[in-house]
Amino acid sequence: MMISDKKIKKLLVGPGHIDESDYDRAFKVSCRTKKDLKQVLVDEKLVEIGQLGHIIAEEIKVPYVNLSRERIQEDIMRIVPEPLARKSEVIPFGKGEGFLKIAMVDPSDLVTIHRVEKGAGMKVKVYFAMKEDLKEALTAYKPDMKTEYEELIKKISNISLSEAEKSKTKIRVVNSLLEHGYHLKASDVHIEPNKSGALLRFRIDGVMHDMINIPQNIYDLTLLRIKVMAKMKIDEHLKAQDGKLEYIFGEEKMDIRVSIVPVVGGENIVLRLLSEKNRQISLHNLGISSESVSLIEKSIKNQNGMILVAGPTGSGKTTTIYSMLELLNKKEVHVSTIEDPVEYHIEGLSQIQVNESAGLTFSKGLRAIVRQDPDIIMVGEVRDTETADIAVNSAMTGHLVLSTLHANDAVTIIPRLLEMGIKPFLIASTVKLLIAQRLVRKICEKCRSSYVPGEKEKMIVMRNEKLKKALNIKNDNMDGLMLFKGEGCKVCAKTGFKGRVGLYEVLEMDDEVREVIVQGENMSDIRKVMEGKNISSIVYDGAKKVLSGATTLSEILRVI
Repeated sequence: MMISDKKIKKLLVGPGHIDESDYDRAFKVSCRTKKDLKQVLVDEKLVEIGQLGHIIAEEIKVPYVNLSRERIQEDIMRIVPEPLARKSEVIPFGKGEGFLKIAMVDPSDLVTIHRVEKGAGMKVKVYFAMKEDLKEALTAYKPDMKTEYEELIKKISNISLSEAEKSKTKIRVVNSLLEHGYHLKASDVHIEPNKSGALLRFRIDGVMHDMINIPQNIYDLTLLRIKVMAKMKIDEHLKAQDGKLEYIFGEEKMDIRVSIVPVVGGENIVLRLLSEKNRQISLHNLGISSESVSLIEKSIKNQNGMILVAGPTGSGKTTTIYSMLELLNKKEVHVSTIEDPVEYHIEGLSQIQVNESAGLTFSKGLRAIVRQDPDIIMVGEVRDTETADIAVNSAMTGHLVLSTLHANDAVTIIPRLLEMGIKPFLIASTVKLLIAQRLVRKICEKCRSSYVPGEKEKMIVMRNEKLKKALNIKNDNMDGLMLFKGEGCKVCAKTGFKGRVGLYEVLEMDDEVREVIVQGENMSDIRKVMEGKNISSIVYDGAKKVLSGATTLSEILRVI
């Protein structure tokens, strides 16, 4: 008995857990994205996953378990065969005295409960689990990459294997690396040739990890297979080639960009993995504080002006912009974008891909967009004076403009625009909101543990006044300070980290800041005014996430 959306509304809106307007907004997102309503409510930060799980479990009179925080032992997991676990959405996660604990999305499924009891040879205690949590837990059934590849290599080398079976195994080699990349949430897959074949590496949460060494024959067939899938020239080995492919497994779909470049010893392969699941982004699940989200939502309601997001390459600027576009993308408005490249295709948006070889630059594309009668314009990046000038003029003439640029913090955005030749009065009159951000790796919830910082960490903190203040350390006394780390487990591929979260500072341009800019004050004066507004800086936001156990101190120091 799956609980209905109507029942969910009654359970949440009736007792006042969320407002009816928030529920209706989440319901519309669920219908538009075809995503489970319960997961949308969690993603939109309208309700905590644990709170929602407990509310539903109480209604159906079954205890709730948050699987993301359970360490499931391999021998217990294997009590239920993988096919049954996936088909019936069930997983064992622990034992009691004479019974097995199982988590289910639908605890009223008596047929599955009976099958599990028969196979396990013992009674079971049923718990309710959220669907996304259970799907994530089921990935533990998948063998590690090294084990799977060794089996595939043995199969290919088996002379008694039929040609049809060998062909299937060769296809499985590439499919396997794509699926492992997806499950480990790798953004990029690198296959780098070397003397013995090639080294397979995954970029996970922004950091490169060596996965396995691939023998020469496997590298050769992998290169050929990827070229075929991406519709590249299979006999071209001396020129760089770009292509793309789509890979579907189960309910998931990945768009994959392929780049192959000739290097000493062979051809270097880089695959950029873009999954549909990762494109379902929301302001509320990026790690932005509720106060800052309110500022952003207030600013994007303006019919004109500029919102600028700053940070180094790979800091998640484009994702933040896309999360705003998701809120702005309505039938009543026309939204146009100019990007390089178009990272996510969003239905309802007019998205233009920069093509410099064909003469379509950011500035030329932006000029063309203005003539297309848009209400909202997204510029992938303000790179030069011409683009900045057109963007500012568009913001002045009744358009809402969202864009990114490279700057270290929110305050530094102002001098970057001044360097591009934008007049101070134009900056003051058009810029509505400044956002700066970084990305840090999140501690894996499965293997997170607390510890007392050592002498080296204490020394680092004590030498950094901003960090010391942000961690609320007084009188140079760090006694009682508790930090967190990931021990490393199968779920996080022994890294101790799983996923990333943003560090943000958000500055609203008010009359006082505008006046300082127009008067042409130097940067130190502008910074003093801004700091006087008690803005939560990136350092403070980072310290807050360290103390809450979201990330580690070393991660904060790495990115700031």
